Amino acid sequence: AAESRLTLDFVVPENPTGRYSMNLAAPAERLVAEHLLLLNAWEVNLMKSRRMPDVSVTGNYQCLRNETLDAYPFSYQPDWILPTFGTLRFDLAVPKRPPKSTKAISEAAWQDLTVALQRSELPAALRVLCLRR
Repeated sequence: AAESRLTLDFVVPENPTGRYSMNLAAPAERLVAEHLLLLNAWEVNLMKSRRMPDVSVTGNYQCLRNETLDAYPFSYQPDWILPTFGTLRFDLAVPKRPPKSTKAISEAAWQDLTVALQRSELPAALRVLCLRR
């Protein structure tokens, strides 16, 4: 069985923008791919319903960029069927902004957080996850 490197724990639905690489033979990573494609479909329909401008690369409202399957580039379309094996990579760029009421973290708090993460013995992936939450 394929070993999983990526789980849904690493996907933040409120801000899923990021670069993803998924081994589709690993059930947990395939689930992540399915989840991200569903998030993409949601965002596409939301943008269309709000009559937002199409900022996609290919003029199809999709939030995916730089899609490859086993290092071969392709252009994602909604009718594309997710394979059961192979390495799927893409960037997901969701056009969301924080609410206007959101306040930036103070410089002192940012410095404290940076130092705490640098001193942490957690694996790098978990430290990044801490920042995304």
